[in-house]
Amino acid sequence: MDNSLEIGRVKRSEKVEIVIRTGDYMGKSYVDIREYLIGPEPYQGFTKRGIRVPVDLFPQLVEKLQMI
Repeated sequence: MDNSLEIGRVKRSEKVEIVIRTGDYMGKSYVDIREYLIGPEPYQGFTKRGIRVPVDLFPQLVEKLQMI
């Protein structure tokens, strides 16, 4: 994502955090919620495990999640 701004992190385990950030991708604004691997493993960084939601749909997602 270009011009990303990190909103926060949630520790999932000793080696994995969930990172929430906003930014632009291909000319559109998104909220990205993605796993981030931590530590001296062969790979450290963002994974494919996550979701990218257009900013205008994010309030609907939050509303649905609050019903859980």
